[in-house]
Amino acid sequence: MKVGTPGFVGERLKEARIIRSFTGESLAECIGITRQSISKFELNQSSPQPRVLHQISTILDFPIDYFLLKYEEGLEGITSSSTTFYRSLSTATKFARDKAQVRFLWVRHVYRYLLNFIDFPTVNFPDFSTPADPERISFDFVEDIAEKTRRFWGLGDGPISNVVWLLENNGAVISRYSLESAELDAFSQWLDRPFFTLNSDKDSAPRSRFDLAHELGHIILHRNVPKSLYSHSQHFKLMEAQANRFAGAFLFPQKSFLQEVLIPDLDIFFALKARWKVSMAMMLRRSEDLGLIEKIEAQPLWRSYSRHGYKKREPLDEDIPLEKPRLIGESFKAIVDNRIRNNSEILLNLKIPRKEIEEIAGLEKNFLSDEVAEIYNFTLRTLGTNEPAMKSTTSAKVFKFPVRNHEH
Repeated sequence: MKVGTPGFVGERLKEARIIRSFTGESLAECIGITRQSISKFELNQSSPQPRVLHQISTILDFPIDYFLLKYEEGLEGITSSSTTFYRSLSTATKFARDKAQVRFLWVRHVYRYLLNFIDFPTVNFPDFSTPADPERISFDFVEDIAEKTRRFWGLGDGPISNVVWLLENNGAVISRYSLESAELDAFSQWLDRPFFTLNSDKDSAPRSRFDLAHELGHIILHRNVPKSLYSHSQHFKLMEAQANRFAGAFLFPQKSFLQEVLIPDLDIFFALKARWKVSMAMMLRRSEDLGLIEKIEAQPLWRSYSRHGYKKREPLDEDIPLEKPRLIGESFKAIVDNRIRNNSEILLNLKIPRKEIEEIAGLEKNFLSDEVAEIYNFTLRTLGTNEPAMKSTTSAKVFKFPVRNHEH
């Protein structure tokens, strides 16, 4: 009788296979076994022999221990029952969504690990008890909720200097890494706190800010909407439109917009872009939403926008700095700098490939390698101390978090 590998977790094989872009058939062919064997492994109907597991580990470039990693309570894997809000869900392939979901699972796993050593900022997100039925949410209601959200965080009616830091300061966990799909912009999920993922393949700060504000709209507006409704095409389109409206209202409030955009015009949008850090397309759409211009009147502006090539790249996109998350990365630096855990211990504890951890944490390449650990001497600092002062009247405050020195 052939003996398998005790403690093997089939869904971990599925995760590693998806991340490395293997189908069950292609992985089976590389190993020299049947597709049915891979399927049985992933469904936990059988487990691979140690020799086969070693082949799987080598081909997928994952440590063997990863395939023995059990799920923590509350982490259900890529089949999680919690609603995940995907931006551009309708055009993204299932494979792309599954790959994004695996990395998101790792973000949650990393977060749980860091909780052993770091006191994360307290969750301070508003709960307006919004309707569970998106059809009961009007656009006027969305505008009102966006304004209340700004008031909740003490924001005025001016530009928000850094949306990423604002949300991190208020307890969000944000990651920015490649989603390997042009159709996926961002996604979010509410667990014990809000989690947001941004696509690093998008290097336009205004569009990335809009993606994050869009996801914030889902978290604020649609937290009570059942997952079954979100998966329905009609409701999905409605909620996407509502999240877009929220993003526009949150980033450029109606009161300020009506004061500064007297006549919708691309030159005016260009002049406002650097200060508000929003795209010209967003301002043109907001002009339509607020009734400053009729859709038929906006068509020449959209044609001009397209003719100038702004769909691919707008002016100033390269001049406005990208807003990068810092909470997870700085947490790793804190536990390493304070010698609470070294790089080898972190990798051994997490069991996720080093490069993957560095990417989802926003760490420098090779930060967790033993070689770099011997060379660099990192010092603990308050997040954001190397950044220039933010001049906006609604700047995001830089957060601090204490490091626990006791062992776990």
